[in-house]
Amino acid sequence: MNKLTRILCGILAAAALLLFVAQLSCRSALHNENKLVIAVAYDGDNNHIEVQNLEYISRCVDAFHAQNPDIDIRVETISYDTYSNWLYDALLYGEAPDLFTVLPQDFPSLISLDVLEDIGGEAYESRIVPAILETWERNGALYAVPYATSPPCLIMNKTLLSPYETPIDDINFDWFDLYYYCRNYTFDSDGNGIVDTFGVSDMNWRTAVYANGQSLFDPVSRTTDFNNPNVEYSVKLATSMNRLTLEDYDGSFEQNHALIKVTNLAEARYYTRNYPQMDLQILRIPKGPDGPYRTEPYDCCAFGINKNGGAKAAAKQFLQYIALDETLQSEFLSYGYAFPVLENVQQAEDTLKSMEPYMNPRALQLLLSESETIPIEFVEYYDLMNIADKEIFQYIQSNIDIGSELNVLNNRMKEMFQDTLKSGTVS
Repeated sequence: MNKLTRILCGILAAAALLLFVAQLSCRSALHNENKLVIAVAYDGDNNHIEVQNLEYISRCVDAFHAQNPDIDIRVETISYDTYSNWLYDALLYGEAPDLFTVLPQDFPSLISLDVLEDIGGEAYESRIVPAILETWERNGALYAVPYATSPPCLIMNKTLLSPYETPIDDINFDWFDLYYYCRNYTFDSDGNGIVDTFGVSDMNWRTAVYANGQSLFDPVSRTTDFNNPNVEYSVKLATSMNRLTLEDYDGSFEQNHALIKVTNLAEARYYTRNYPQMDLQILRIPKGPDGPYRTEPYDCCAFGINKNGGAKAAAKQFLQYIALDETLQSEFLSYGYAFPVLENVQQAEDTLKSMEPYMNPRALQLLLSESETIPIEFVEYYDLMNIADKEIFQYIQSNIDIGSELNVLNNRMKEMFQDTLKSGTVS
């Protein structure tokens, strides 16, 4: 074999090798495109709710696979306790799933890391109310979508009401009504010196502050508002109720020892199905006098798409399927406890009829459409709020003046907030 022949053979061999590698890469890419990996965060402590959510995902997977048999779907469930760390490790090592649960507390970090795909809101915004989607938007782009929603609400055990009470008006129920029931239904029922019946269970200052339309952090002015008069008023209302119910205990509502429980819609629907001995009514958390009703992000059923995933097209297709398929969303209403996100299903005649024994249809519509969430615009928000929680709990226990202590707390929060902004961790 002469030199020219050897060169030609080498060139042909190299070309064949390159062609083989290219074909292998194409087969590998095709395989990734047709293998959809989904990670679901699972709360084992909230098992009665989560089992139904997982059943919905399982039904959606089966129905989706029947229509798309070429797409192989694998679902992984990870406990909430370890989920966030698991997800960040998977992203770090390039092993993140194509579609995964986005928890509210992780969303600012995931936006900051630029790992979420812009889903495109057109398909969703015409069929899901803004109150549900706004949590997952940044600068006009949509980065996650929940398949179910569970806004904060109240549930009342009317079995404990005095027969002399007038019926509850669930449209005009206000702050003063809430405080009235807390004050008048918190007492020692058996005279042993221990308070054992409570007007309101599980009320906290964060619920009150945001229900009064307040904001605590302003990234633009780099200030905090923990000592704002309207915030102080909200905190005083919440701490007054907390001091009345300091002896409240886990399970007091379930054991007929609390008139009202601050909860969410999924939990409230669980009670309506599993506590038939109670005469239950679901109420919106009343807004305060100083602004619109607001709340922290509340849905833990949102999915985002891995920006670097190999099956983004399949992930987008599946996400639309679980959130926008009217048949599946209607079925979920019948066995799930959280509420479907599809507005057509929420407002369907059968839906309103099933909820009417517990909630006025207009009140239900307002609950689902007007639970405005505050924007979480910096990564350390939840860390700072946990510090504030501990401080305010000390105020409640010590029975000290809230006003002066909020000034001290505000200075501390402002300093930490500004340090956070200097580090550049704004989402």
